[in-house]
Amino acid sequence: IAWKVAERAVEEGAEIVLTNTPVSLRMGTLNELAAKCNAPVIAADATSVADLEHLVDEAMKHFGGPFDFALHSIGIRSRRCSALRAVAKRSPWRTSLRN
Repeated sequence: IAWKVAERAVEEGAEIVLTNTPVSLRMGTLNELAAKCNAPVIAADATSVADLEHLVDEAMKHFGGPFDFALHSIGIRSRRCSALRAVAKRSPWRTSLRN
């Protein structure tokens, strides 16, 4: 689903970054989508607060500041996914969503 969302968003004029776990990046075909969408790929594990903070920092560098939203497709839900909520609560881009 996330693959098609990314393709459609770019078709509609969105600028995006792509992400997946480091292991999945080595085993998957995300670079194919990155080339098609002209998007950088940033490794991040959605269960790691540090990885998600790095993702936000790198995305902000790429876009030159705040971005509109983050969409993450997680195949298996885990209690450890509370990392997503923790980062969203304190990230600098969160305030830009209200403006």
